[in-house]
Amino acid sequence: EDAWNKRQYRQAGVEYAAFAHEFPASKGAPYAMFRSARCLHLQEKSADAAKVYDEVVSAYPTNIAFASPSLYFKGICEIETGDPSKALLTWKELIDDPDYKRHPLAAEALQRVVDYYCSLNENSRALLLTEKMAVEYRSIHRDAAGRAMQVMIKQYVRNSPDVKKVQELYRKCGGFENEPQKVP
Repeated sequence: EDAWNKRQYRQAGVEYAAFAHEFPASKGAPYAMFRSARCLHLQEKSADAAKVYDEVVSAYPTNIAFASPSLYFKGICEIETGDPSKALLTWKELIDDPDYKRHPLAAEALQRVVDYYCSLNENSRALLLTEKMAVEYRSIHRDAAGRAMQVMIKQYVRNSPDVKKVQELYRKCGGFENEPQKVP
């Protein structure tokens, strides 16, 4: 931790990796393995970091606190190494898993996927995913869901008016208020 706090990522990474290797059954092993991946990532060794993030997910798939961010950062590494299609698959795993998507970085991953589709002018795919965020993330990531609802409302009210779609979105989201409601 001292090396990490001093931003000596090379040294910290070596120590974290050694701990995770020597004590794989320890409660601290997922943390140490994740931190070793972060150290590699912060040293701009994206390909190596992606491998270690993948090891975290493989070794500790039920440890949401480290598996979810490992998937998120693995996707970032894949973007950095020039493979956005691989990143999309990695983030899909994160945003579709019922447990993984509860982590705050899942909403950020979903937004990155939406932004990617927008950059390709694949607006229909982007809108479908934005609606997914508005509906499915409503109770777990309220801020992200709120922003997604605003995008969808703008689309259905201003950009291409469709009252039925607004009504359907209202029903699926449980209203547009801060707290979801039961909508008859």
